[in-house]
Amino acid sequence: MAIVEQTQFFVYVAGTDVSTRFASRLIKLTVKDNSGETADTATVELDDTGGAIALPQKGAKVTIALGQLEGPVMQVFDGVVDDVKHIYDRGGGRRITVEAKSADTEGKQKEQKRKHWDDKTVGDALFDSAKAADVQISVAPRIAGMKRKYQAQDNESFLHFAERMAKETGGTFKMVGGNRAVILDRNQGQTVGGGSVGSVTVMEGVNLITSNISPILVRPQFKEVIARWYDTKTAKWKEERVQVQGAQRGGETAADVRYSKQDAAESKDAAGSTGKESERDKGAGSIILDGDPRARAEGRCILVGVRPGVDGEYTIDTATHDLTRGGGYTVNVTVKRPGGGAGEDKRTSGTAKGGGGGGDTTVPHDPIFGQ
Repeated sequence: MAIVEQTQFFVYVAGTDVSTRFASRLIKLTVKDNSGETADTATVELDDTGGAIALPQKGAKVTIALGQLEGPVMQVFDGVVDDVKHIYDRGGGRRITVEAKSADTEGKQKEQKRKHWDDKTVGDALFDSAKAADVQISVAPRIAGMKRKYQAQDNESFLHFAERMAKETGGTFKMVGGNRAVILDRNQGQTVGGGSVGSVTVMEGVNLITSNISPILVRPQFKEVIARWYDTKTAKWKEERVQVQGAQRGGETAADVRYSKQDAAESKDAAGSTGKESERDKGAGSIILDGDPRARAEGRCILVGVRPGVDGEYTIDTATHDLTRGGGYTVNVTVKRPGGGAGEDKRTSGTAKGGGGGGDTTVPHDPIFGQ
């Protein structure tokens, strides 16, 4: 575990570097990086002995970077001040808590609007809606290029509209810096430009603190997803079917998209989005590791050295970076979508090669479950 003295952290508020001022007063710093639906958050708790700390203004820009003294230092949060709290405790002194979010909850992005688009791409509608909300948006090419006969922002804010469109098209919607937005291609671990969102290797005996993993969830995995649409030319209901990658259980179990769609293309996109969620939910768990700013939501977490069937590659669903005065810098990641050997223990004999941390290690095999 990296203690505070072995950690580099940089905090900028309204463009001013306040890292040195915060260093002696820091009680706890927490950044939560989410994979859509909820804005990223940052909370900084400070010792306010003497009441000497100047309160930041609501809406002030906040950026935070973290890292080890001998490791990479990377930005882990970009947002705006959302709330400032002061706590007085006769036995515990004075404390200030600054809370920030990656979305500006007082900007135009929260205004409800009505607008529709005919024969436009998903990207056209999102760019238009974002412009009206004073937001700059980047959209993964696969999603931006989807064509729709009709799209509507039906008394929705930009935030709700963009989140809904991301869900319908298999994307992950995130706000950054208060006025920037991005829709990533879900489960791909890539930025809009095709680079890596982030990847962290967690190894037993090196940087792993604890892990709690269910590499094979017992709920049935859908084999395919079905979406219906009505063909006005033939006056018939038709279906689009999408196979779910990596489905492990459930036999012929199929999922139906709840609402009918306008045409074959939209039905196929909706089925594909539901399939991505089913693929993502075939495993889950949490991992706590020594602080590493490369752990990012929608990035990859590679677990090594725990045991066969658990070791492998996972998609990071949330990454919570914690820096505390007494405990140092750690990261708690929730993971989903096991792959790369996770969820597969293929041992059938008394020993197996390479299960834990190395390629030549012989791992005892106790067939307690009858394999």
